[in-house]
Order: sequence, then C-alpha cells, then structure tokens
Amino acid sequence: MSGLLRRAVRRRRDAGVSVVELAVTAAVGSVVLAGVASVAIGALDASTTIGVRAGTSGDARIAGEVITRSLRVAARPKGEQAALVAATPTAVTFYALLNRSGAAQSTDTVPSYVELGWNGTCVTRRVTAGVVVASPPVGGPYYTWTPSGASTCVVRTTTAPAYAYYATAVLSTGGVDTVPLSLAAGSLTAGERRSVQSVEVRLTVVDPRNPAVPGAPVVSRVTLTNVLTDAGGL
Repeated sequence: MSGLLRRAVRRRRDAGVSVVELAVTAAVGSVVLAGVASVAIGALDASTTIGVRAGTSGDARIAGEVITRSLRVAARPKGEQAALVAATPTAVTFYALLNRSGAAQSTDTVPSYVELGWNGTCVTRRVTAGVVVASPPVGGPYYTWTPSGASTCVVRTTTAPAYAYYATAVLSTGGVDTVPLSLAAGSLTAGERRSVQSVEVRLTVVDPRNPAVPGAPVVSRVTLTNVLTDAGGL
C-alpha cells in the first residue's frame, strides 16, 4: 500500500462522527429513554394504586364493622319514643346497648347514646353513657344523656357515608328489593323513626392523600333486632 493510500485510510479513521449521525443517535436515544420512563412511571402508578386500594379496602371493612356493630344493638330505652333519635342521609343518632365495660351484659343494661356523623374528612362516632334517673317521674325520663367531648374519627375519607332506612327487616319480596323510607325532606320524622326496623350503610373510603384513586365501597344492611322484639322499651 502506498504512503498516499495509507494516509487517506488514517484520515478516514480519524474523521470521527458527523453532526447528522449525532443527531440521529440522540433522537433514537431520546425515544428509547422516553419509552423506558413511560413504562417506569406506569408501573409506579399501578403500584401506588394497588397499595392505596388495599389500604382503603381494609379501612372500609373495619369502619363498616364499627358502624354496623353499633347499629345492630340499637334499642328503644323505656320512656323514649324510638331507638333512633335522628336519621339523615349521612348521619344517624340512636340509643344502643353497647357493652362498654366488657363485663357480661344483662337485660337491665343502661343504653348509650350513639352519634354517627361525617365532618367532611372523617366518618365520626361519639358514644355517651346513659345515667339512670334515681326517682323518675311517671312516664319518664328514666335515663339521661349529656354528650360531651369530641367525636372520634372512625375512618378518613373524602366521601360521606350514605344511610338508608327501612320499615321492614325483609330484604326483598318476590325478587323485588324493599324500598327505603323517603328522605326527601332531609331527615325522617318521629313517626318514621319509630317504624325503622333495618338500616343500610353504604361506606366508600377514598384516601384524602390520593383522591384520584377510586374508593373502596362497603355496603351492609343491619336489622335492629332489639327494635323488632321491643316490648315497651328497656
């Protein structure tokens, strides 16, 4: 190989990369990196969603159990008109035979005053112990309740609970679901509260820190057994 040819080969080897080649390489690299980033972000979002849903599902089950266990032992105290004191679409107040001490319960357990509500960020619960009136007048009252202190947060959520009230404990008749009492006026009347035999609780827990993740729903229908067997109040 002549000296001239060898010098030409060396010049081609030392020429490096052209601007066009650099541009093409950068463009291809950008596309690859964008694809990798998109896959990584998608996987991270999916992982976050799964984690949030798992957490809210567990919270919803626990909160639903707290609410339904309280409602299940709702009862009309002697001298009171009904077990339910107030009933709206998002809150309910009632008397209940809660076992607050953990000791064995008897038929003369003093009813508690239970308030289930929602403050915009939490499903709340407040329980007030009843006090027996020492020398009650004829016809009562036989117990007194003085609510005090703040309500406790049962579960944090951006969605209000939904309550429906039924004048029957039967879920359906002839394959047709029973119809709840109307809440068009915003709350049940005294007469309607006396007729309630079961309550449906619809709870959807949406994590306030991740509101874009769909909530975990829990729906339960609770029969007020003590109301069905009421024989003049407790």
